[in-house]
Amino acid sequence: MTRQAKVIPIADEAPQSPYDDASRATIEDFKAELETSTCSVAQASREIGEGASQSVLSLWMREQYEGDVAAVTARVRRWLETRRESAERSTAGIDIDRRLDFECTRQIQGALAIAQARGDLVVVYGPSGTGKTRATRHYCESRAGVYRVLMSPDVRSIAGLLATVAEAIGEGDEHKSAMAARKTIVKRLQGRGALLVVDEAHDLTPALMSMLRRIRDLSGAGVAFVGEEGLERLVYKPPHRRGPIVGRVARRVALSKETVAGDVRLLAESVLGRDPGDAELQALVNAVNSDGGLHVARRLLEAAYDIARARGRGHISEEDVLGAAKAVAL
Repeated sequence: MTRQAKVIPIADEAPQSPYDDASRATIEDFKAELETSTCSVAQASREIGEGASQSVLSLWMREQYEGDVAAVTARVRRWLETRRESAERSTAGIDIDRRLDFECTRQIQGALAIAQARGDLVVVYGPSGTGKTRATRHYCESRAGVYRVLMSPDVRSIAGLLATVAEAIGEGDEHKSAMAARKTIVKRLQGRGALLVVDEAHDLTPALMSMLRRIRDLSGAGVAFVGEEGLERLVYKPPHRRGPIVGRVARRVALSKETVAGDVRLLAESVLGRDPGDAELQALVNAVNSDGGLHVARRLLEAAYDIARARGRGHISEEDVLGAAKAVAL
């Protein structure tokens, strides 16, 4: 009789975890970034993009994600590297974008306040870099009933203008007709002490400007036209001189490079944390007198900060400023 071999069952091997040391290290780095930067998982998901939804990241962080762990880990690692590099390039250390009490800012915001308080029309114009966008944006963000309407060259019809305004004031961009849109806008603005700040207003046509003036007349809301030098020609000079508009202008603010030249020292003191030297100040004045105005002065100071950090310093020296000025050929 043949004896049968005894079969000894082999215990099932435990499944290998898809989370290796590299993925676990990435998870810890990810958690640390969320904690130190106050970035939420939802925000991280938006920045990382496809394949890293909020639910996927939440499961991945707990080592419970059953999909392609290696792919998620790679996406998160790229995101972490990007944020690290962005932090190294950041100008947060000099707070270049802090709000300063520039003379041009006071003029612009004073005009906007008049327009809102009195339901008037004001015009603000000047070359790029004279502080228009920063001043108007801050006014819009810090006051109630103020709406910023950003114009662009592709808006050429009355219907397009009204859709743009309606969307800016929270009334959507789709209406049965231009007349329906206009009535909706007027109703929304009436009796609220409202202000429409029309930025990039140099892109308006005479017909669009007249419609905005009409909205102001019907609603009692203030209107501020803010733009570059082309706005002056549109409002005040033939052949497009708008008589009904000129007669309603309560305040005109005409900015120039000379207007902001006096603000250079304030900008320099804010960024440098000290009084600028004569050579530094001259370099910044030269920047303001270029085509970009204060925009270029800020870029020069950012470049100087990069030079300082490359040299292992957290503060900007005169040598850094002059080196930056040469590098950007100002």
